[in-house]
Amino acid sequence: MMADVPVWEGRNELHVLRELFVVYDADGTVAGELVYLFRKWFGRGHCGACDITHGPKREKPEWTSWKETLGLPVKNIHRDEMDIDLYNATKGLSFPCVVGRDIADEHVYVMGPEDLNWCEGDIDKFEMKLKQKLSDVGATIQTIQSDNIVCPLKIMSQDDSLVPQLMSTE
Repeated sequence: MMADVPVWEGRNELHVLRELFVVYDADGTVAGELVYLFRKWFGRGHCGACDITHGPKREKPEWTSWKETLGLPVKNIHRDEMDIDLYNATKGLSFPCVVGRDIADEHVYVMGPEDLNWCEGDIDKFEMKLKQKLSDVGATIQTIQSDNIVCPLKIMSQDDSLVPQLMSTE
């Protein structure tokens, strides 16, 4: 596997993310799922993203709840389910990973396998690492717009915490 090469190197602008992808190190087909299970059972690999998002049979309820509180769409997808833009943005990078899509339709590689493995399947650790990595790559969470009011659910503050804000666009 190739080393993780951040796609944000050399950038100075702030990435305002409108979408977050958790990309599994597995294919979504029946055969892909079976290959993943065999790899995991026989100690030949696992997917740190799967450990965070899923229990033995289905998506963890606490993961589902966490996604709903984030303030932007979070999509769990397999490698073979990526659209062409996401595929091109992650070409040559390691999986599993977390990638954001910003409001300019650019992709930002936020977390790689080492980051996801560090979380040890724990959603609180994932959130902490996500905050750190968003800060590292110069990214923030997309705002939700309604008429002339912009209502960000969560924005990264100077001290790396998430804080709600309300701003007028006028």
